[in-house]
Amino acid sequence: MPTEITDWITAGAALVAVIMASYFAYRQVSIYRRQADIMDKQADHQGRQTTLLKLQSEISRRQTDIAEKQMEIAQQQLVITEYQEQERRKGRLLAELMVRIEHRKVGDRVRDFLQIENKGPADARNITIVVKGELDGHILDLPKELPLITAGMTRDYPILLCVGMSNEFILDIGWSDDSGEPRHKRIPMRV
Repeated sequence: MPTEITDWITAGAALVAVIMASYFAYRQVSIYRRQADIMDKQADHQGRQTTLLKLQSEISRRQTDIAEKQMEIAQQQLVITEYQEQERRKGRLLAELMVRIEHRKVGDRVRDFLQIENKGPADARNITIVVKGELDGHILDLPKELPLITAGMTRDYPILLCVGMSNEFILDIGWSDDSGEPRHKRIPMRV
């Protein structure tokens, strides 16, 4: 074989070897790049998983806090319910005396009356009434003490006003009821 052909074959083989080496190097670089991309994506994925785990931990902590708050609220509601029940029971035992001035037409004149009414569901007992002002003694038939005003009962006492007399007074009224506690009101009034 002539040397020229051998040189050509050698040169061709060298060229093929260079091309193959370049191709393999290119493939190797491409593989390294893909591996680097995969590793970046895995790192990003792990970062996201870490963030999700932190969020889940925070959510769990908040759920625990909410459960504790709900327990506190439930306990407070129980206390409030018990208090309301006690007040409801106590309310059934209370007398509530209300006092007002009522103007009524009697015949052709308008008369004034002091009206005491028990608006509570219980009877009022041992009632004491003190009038402070010029009208003391001018509220007719008003006793200083009353033994009883039953629930829903109203008592009326006519008021006799004289010329030049002040129409303002203070009414102190005290009573007891089934609650066992003394009750009292100090009421400024005007006829």
